[in-house]
Amino acid sequence: MWKPFSKREFTIATALRHDVPKHVRKRLLFIIQQFCDNSTALSFSNFLHGLAKILLQQYGELQVAPFSGLSYDANPAVAHFMHCDDPMALDCIEFCFHVWPYVLGQHGVEAVNRIFFDEQIGYEMTSFREILTDEPSDSHCPGTGGRLVGYEFPQFIRKDSQFVHQEIIQPCLDALNNALLRTAETEMRKAHVDYDNGRFPDAITSCCSAFESVLKTICEQRGWQYDHDKDTSARLIKICKDNNLFPPFYVAIFEGTGTVRNKLGSVHGRGPNPPYQATQEQAAHMIQMTSAHVTLLVSLARL
Repeated sequence: MWKPFSKREFTIATALRHDVPKHVRKRLLFIIQQFCDNSTALSFSNFLHGLAKILLQQYGELQVAPFSGLSYDANPAVAHFMHCDDPMALDCIEFCFHVWPYVLGQHGVEAVNRIFFDEQIGYEMTSFREILTDEPSDSHCPGTGGRLVGYEFPQFIRKDSQFVHQEIIQPCLDALNNALLRTAETEMRKAHVDYDNGRFPDAITSCCSAFESVLKTICEQRGWQYDHDKDTSARLIKICKDNNLFPPFYVAIFEGTGTVRNKLGSVHGRGPNPPYQATQEQAAHMIQMTSAHVTLLVSLARL
């Protein structure tokens, strides 16, 4: 993709910024306005009205901007976005994808991610997806088979290192972008949300659950017998090893995920004085490790 000269020679930073400066917010508003201008379904002013309603439902009030004489302060939703703190700004961007009709969609996700990558901001949005449900629909949209269409809205996940994200996290999310692995994908996404919100035991539990769900999916797709309700990850790993999915020396590597989950995760009652407390570093390590495990297993199983 073409870039202006001033941005052509930069080196990707290993440590990324995690704020959303005002010039980035203006870039995002301009991109959203372009999407609305190119759509016959929703004007930019109606889009902002819909966004303001969502923000009011979430917070009860909008951030009030000090009078500055700037034109963008005239609209309440825009003023809120330009003057709120960084976490609320990220909320606001996510809420933009909830404004009906969904003019942003996956193209909007890609546009936001391009801007954040360009500005070396350490967040990336997950995909916007349409999902056919089992519920019947009164509409007669082609390709739906008379079923109701549901939506999976994008969320931000944190990137602490561009290299780690590109080489470990993103390949895992790409591997899980498969209808067969929807449960595992949801669990892995939850791990990132838990991590971003400081719920480190939950993050460890969620990413290990995603790993276990992948093992169960592989067993089901290959026709390997297992007990869906009783078999632990150790048992599932043994089944996959016995069926030559991977060499025996991988067993100890994979079994470590269950050990850490049992010691640091939130899956079991840990009592009033647990001997170990999950830290941010340990949660990040488990997300990265299970992501690498998942990518390998999905590749080996040819899912």
